[in-house]
Amino acid sequence: MVSFEFEEIARCGSSYGVKGGIKFAGEESELERCLEEGFVFIRLEDGSPVPFRIRSVEHKASYILYLETIETPEQAKELSDRPILLPKDSKSKANKDKSKNTYADLIGFELYDTESEKKSRIVDVLDYPGQTMAIMEAGELIPLHDDLIIEIEPENKKITVSLADGIWAQS
Repeated sequence: MVSFEFEEIARCGSSYGVKGGIKFAGEESELERCLEEGFVFIRLEDGSPVPFRIRSVEHKASYILYLETIETPEQAKELSDRPILLPKDSKSKANKDKSKNTYADLIGFELYDTESEKKSRIVDVLDYPGQTMAIMEAGELIPLHDDLIIEIEPENKKITVSLADGIWAQS
């Protein structure tokens, strides 16, 4: 069994809007750490840290987190004033990851798949264990791997890939 030591890096503020948004009550640098990880842990009333994948972040008067499985104001309200946690070693992991060659510089590039002939803009890149994924404008997750990339054109902000059938779901 894997166990983590956690540190509180922020708190859940009040719920926001009708889509289950939660105000992020913490420093912007800590929010950046959360975005690098792609998830946060929230300590529930029983004391257990529960992981939530970050769907998106919006900047209004404050930062608004949208988390997977939290889709209503009522669900978001249940998390109000709960601690937001990250594993203690996540900061050192993030710094190690920055020293490696990553795909994060492809954010904003247009990704074109030669097989399905679909294209979309990369809005974020997440590092999962064993796999780096591009998050596209419509929310699709597309794997990024050297074996799938045909060409990267930095001057045109374009990346051409060849994906197997079904990886990029048909719309």
